[in-house]
Amino acid sequence: MDVVVPGEGIVHLTNQHFKTRGGEGDVYFKGQTVYKIYFDHKAAPPAAKMQELAVLKHPQIVVPDQPIFNSRQNKLVGFTMRRLDDVEPLCKLFTKAFRQRQKISDRDVLALVKQLHDLISFIHQHHILVVDLNELNFLLGGDKLFAIDTNSYQTPSFPATAIMPHIADVHCGNKFSETTDWFSFGIVSFQMFTGIHPYKGTNPDFDDIPKDGRLLERMRRNVSVLNSKTTVPAICQLSVIPQGLLAWYAAVFEGGKRLNPPDNYEVSAVQIITPLRSIPVSGGFTIRQIFQFDSEIIDVVCDAGNCI
Repeated sequence: MDVVVPGEGIVHLTNQHFKTRGGEGDVYFKGQTVYKIYFDHKAAPPAAKMQELAVLKHPQIVVPDQPIFNSRQNKLVGFTMRRLDDVEPLCKLFTKAFRQRQKISDRDVLALVKQLHDLISFIHQHHILVVDLNELNFLLGGDKLFAIDTNSYQTPSFPATAIMPHIADVHCGNKFSETTDWFSFGIVSFQMFTGIHPYKGTNPDFDDIPKDGRLLERMRRNVSVLNSKTTVPAICQLSVIPQGLLAWYAAVFEGGKRLNPPDNYEVSAVQIITPLRSIPVSGGFTIRQIFQFDSEIIDVVCDAGNCI
């Protein structure tokens, strides 16, 4: 197959260069360049969107580089991008076997979560949204995390059109924002720490709902693995999550709050409330000091005795 790339001229792609076939098209590797050719040429991102994505100049974000035209140079059929070697899909990190094989520690996972956090912040600073922020759109290469499939991002002139249901905020419909990106970050990063989706596990209140609909229904009702009635596999260890970030997870997944994650994972503006001391007084009452803050308490959310 012959295609035309501006600045390169005619490029001959053969079966030798073929790498994989995805949902949108075929991917070829030639040298250090990746060539993505769409099945439906109308789905290829226009040059104007590629220009808007070009502002994401970051070594760990792979954006479309050059448009690809058919050999007649009159139809856009795809784009080129730089090649990444020795990388794995981020979802492999969710399994204990992969971590053990790659010798990835809890500290390493924390560093990768912070990288994901920083990448999303960088994207938002350029007025762009990830939207479909799922575990297949990031690659793990050593101690680095890479963002791929950026052609699906929402740019100022080109709205996003698709998102995987398991990372979508069901409370926001199809209205995408930085907040919905952070909700998806919460879903993915929680799995990075624990290996389990935050709305999985078993909860008796949902036994009467078909299995294929339970996750979505629990997302609607804000009943996560942090709920006191939910049981999870022993492999799911919440102790590996820093306390400030765990409090944020509780506020988002259980409390239904929509907040940006804390910059400091150990300390958060969202705090888990625990008793500090009790003061006996006359009349048979006990005054309990729950917590003290330096600023106004915005809200308190409680479920089954657990409060944030």
